[in-house]
Amino acid sequence: MNAEKKNEGYYEDAHGNKIYGKRDNLSFVFTGYDSEVRIGENLKVSGNFEICMGAGSIVKIGDNVKLNCSEITVQDNSILSIGDGSEILYYIQKPIWKRGIISK
Repeated sequence: MNAEKKNEGYYEDAHGNKIYGKRDNLSFVFTGYDSEVRIGENLKVSGNFEICMGAGSIVKIGDNVKLNCSEITVQDNSILSIGDGSEILYYIQKPIWKRGIISK
């Protein structure tokens, strides 16, 4: 199944990768299967932001989050959770995220 509804808040590709939530100015590169992204309300992104995701990874972005970065790489079978009201306001160049939580 290949569903693309960027402004309606849902995406699914033929490899089981899914995105829930609006993703304006966000792009995702899926390098494997069965990854999931959940984006909360009122996300603010400065410029373009890319998340590269390995297989079986989960990214959760809470409500009222501000991102001013360029790219994050999330390894296979990893979880990245950015809590409600969090701000990432610096330039990140290819950090590799294995496990963890960013919270306000």
